This record gives sequence, structure tokens and C-alpha cells, in this order.
Amino acid sequence: MPEIAEDTKGAGKKSSNFPYLFWGLIVVSLVMLVFIFLPFEKSEKVYTCGDGSFFETCSLSKPYYCSWEGLKENSTLCGCPEGFDKDSGKCLSGYSEGEVELTFKYYLDGEQKYLTVPFELGLGDYLNTLPRTLFYGEGEIPRRDDFKLMKINDEYQRDFLMPLVVAIQNEAPNSIMDQTRIAISIVQNIPYGEPENSQTFKGIQLRLSRYPYEVLDEFKGSCEGKSELLVFILREMGYGTSLFYYGPESHEAVGIKCPVEYSLNESGYCFVETTVPAPISYSTGTYLGIVGGKLMSVPNVVVISNGMSLPEDLYEYDDAEKLSKILDRNGETGKLNIFQRNALDSLKEKYGLNY
Repeated sequence: MPEIAEDTKGAGKKSSNFPYLFWGLIVVSLVMLVFIFLPFEKSEKVYTCGDGSFFETCSLSKPYYCSWEGLKENSTLCGCPEGFDKDSGKCLSGYSEGEVELTFKYYLDGEQKYLTVPFELGLGDYLNTLPRTLFYGEGEIPRRDDFKLMKINDEYQRDFLMPLVVAIQNEAPNSIMDQTRIAISIVQNIPYGEPENSQTFKGIQLRLSRYPYEVLDEFKGSCEGKSELLVFILREMGYGTSLFYYGPESHEAVGIKCPVEYSLNESGYCFVETTVPAPISYSTGTYLGIVGGKLMSVPNVVVISNGMSLPEDLYEYDDAEKLSKILDRNGETGKLNIFQRNALDSLKEKYGLNY
């Protein structure tokens, strides 16, 4: 009977591979765990500019190009808006009288900062040719939103104002909420000033309403002018916006779409003051020249644009409520305890409040 030889050499090879296979599986498992739990940056922080444009593509707003350094003018690649001509990578208008730099102050998370923006001069000549009044036919009902949209929607003006919007988007490219805070703070910190131009209508001297561009051109604005400028900026960022018009108090403020529980009078829009620094949704401030000092009437909500809403978890909501309680307490007693004083000082530093 033939003997069956045992292949000890082959068996040895088979058994010696097992430890390598075991440790190989361990290494692969560890690598997979590293990839699963490694904190990657969000894609929008890596591949998009502040307006959502992908890197190395043209923005929807001509002539801006999304580069690795942010949104930059590039008329060669992206073209110019209608009515503008290409000139060395920039777009120039026939109204252009040269460029200056405007420096805006703003507050973000308690830090005072400055943003310098190129500003094209000359559009005032064009705006002076535009009407400041609207005429309605028989049976037509005058509407405040018609008048507001006439000023905010001017396409030629938009192209002159976009450098400010783009500069804000470049300042905080990874956070639309920080862009919002910067925009609001910038407008709030533009000096207050009533328009100087006037016109006689039926024997009555009336101040002429200003276009948003003119607020920057004169670097001052009334509640109306500053509110219309901020609404323009927020609309360009994609927000749902409105204007709050207080007839008896002759005051105007901005509304920005937000959760109903934080909105003014359950309107769906959060109150934003533009004449002085204040947190989003703070609407109980004191005003000079108003009987009683407070906005007591129910405002007319003038819807300007549909769009996205503020989130539900903004710290501004809590800050606005805290500020209101502190100032109400001070108004009632004329005094604040040390804790209220410290809280007020903290809010003043955070938002640049000038109380």
C-alpha cells in the first residue's frame, strides 16, 4: 500500500500567512475609522466664494470672478453689466468721474473693525434725472411699495452699489450670518443726516427722498435712506426683506425674514434699526423727536423681496431681550445694579452701542 506523503512545507506556508492577514485587517479597520471620524472642513469653505460662486468661475454679478483670493473684478473673463465698457479688467460707466475709497466701521463679536471699499463717483448726475414722485391714474390706489421699489430696483444703481456687497462677502466668505452682521453694523454706523435737497409742491417745501447710492455718496442718511440701503444689501445676499413704516412717528426700519416667534408683531420679519447700532430684533429703543420716545404705532409692512430666513439659534435674539429688560429697568428706577451694569457694558462693547 503506497504511503501518502504529508506536504509539511506547504502547510507551513499556509499557517505562516495568518498573522499577516490578521494584522492587515486591523490596519485597514483603523484607517477606515480615522477617515470616518476625521473632522473635515465643509465643502463651501473650500470651493466657493462669499456669494456662493464656485472657485475659478464667474459670479452671477458681472464682472466678478471667484478666485482663490475672493471675488475680484475681471471684465475680460466675465464681461460687464449693460451700459458699462471694459477697461483694463474693470467696467466703467459713462457717468464715471473717478474712484475713491470709503472706509466703513463695523462691529463683529465685540471687535471694532474697518472695511475699505472702492466707490465709483458720478452716479449722482444720473440719479438727478430720475423722478422722485409717482403718478397714479384715476381709480388707482397709491402704494408705498411702488415708491420704495422704484428707488431700490434701479439696475444702473445696483451696479454702482455691488462693490460694497462684494466687499462684505469677501470679508466673511465662509459665513453668511457674519456677512449679515457686518452689513447691518456698517449701515448702522453710517452717520445720521437728513437729506438737504428739497422741492416745492403746492406751496409746501418738501425734502427730496434719497436713493441708496446717495447715502454712500454723501456718507450720511436718514432712517429712510439708510433702511433702503440695508434692504438692498440684504436682498442681494438672498434674504427675504421688508421695510417697517411707522406713520405717526415718521420712522422707518428694516425687516429681515426670521422665525415668527422672534419677529415683530408676528409679521415673519425681525426688526432691524438702521439709525444707530442695535442687535437684530431689538425694537424697543428710545427715539429723539418722538412723543413718548417709543415707537407705539403698528407699522405698515412693506415687502421688498422674498428669500431665505434668519436661523432660529441667533444669539442676537437673547441679546435684544436682555437689552430691552435692562433699559426698561433703568427707565423705571433710574438705576442699575452691578450685574445689570456689567451686562449693559458687555452689550455696548459687543455691538458698539452708543447709549
